[in-house]
Amino acid sequence: MSAPNFIIEHRHTYDPTLAQSIDSLRKLIMTSNADLAAQLNAAADQAEKSKAEVVAAVSALKTEVAALQAQIASGADVPPEVVAAAARVSAATQALDDLNPDTPA
Repeated sequence: MSAPNFIIEHRHTYDPTLAQSIDSLRKLIMTSNADLAAQLNAAADQAEKSKAEVVAAVSALKTEVAALQAQIASGADVPPEVVAAAARVSAATQALDDLNPDTPA
């Protein structure tokens, strides 16, 4: 038994409705990409702002801890709980600093 022979005839006709639908989809995709880009840029801006705030807070804490450590080293009368708190803050600020590697100068 041999396979049947098929003839497929294809006629192309212009369908303005289909063309409009395709154009509408193209515009939607382009708009969606533009919206996505805007959202990604906003998230990047927010991340950079947050990073700057964290870096500033860590820097301020390091400055305060260094001043307190200088007082302790100079023999100033600093209560033991303050010395312990300074050690905790120093460790915490170092841990935060270690999360973001220093950029080479």
